Amino acid sequence: MCLDLNKILLYADANGELQDNPQRVTLHLTDGVIAGDGEGPLRVNAVPLGAVIGSLNPAAHDWVTTQLMGFDPADVPITAHAFDAGQRPIATFKPDTIQTTNLKPAPVKFNPASGWRKLII
Repeated sequence: MCLDLNKILLYADANGELQDNPQRVTLHLTDGVIAGDGEGPLRVNAVPLGAVIGSLNPAAHDWVTTQLMGFDPADVPITAHAFDAGQRPIATFKPDTIQTTNLKPAPVKFNPASGWRKLII
């Protein structure tokens, strides 16, 4: 569902019709000054991370944020599949070309939500 919502965000015109080419540039921001882990979004544990992440591409944004949390983004289906080719791609580049500035590993180990544990631990 999240991948479909990103496609709608990028490819839908002002009338809600999906087009073949992106219709807008989007800015994706994460306020991770105090992040959360565990059973989010309603029952998270506060994690003092001290990070703000921004990107002009949702796939790159999620890839870097997942890495920052200490998980392998290739193991998280929603993150890995954001780079799939096909009609209306979310990213037209591969994850190994993402460039970051001042990315440091999180000072704590994040705990994934229970539904993700078998995939990423």
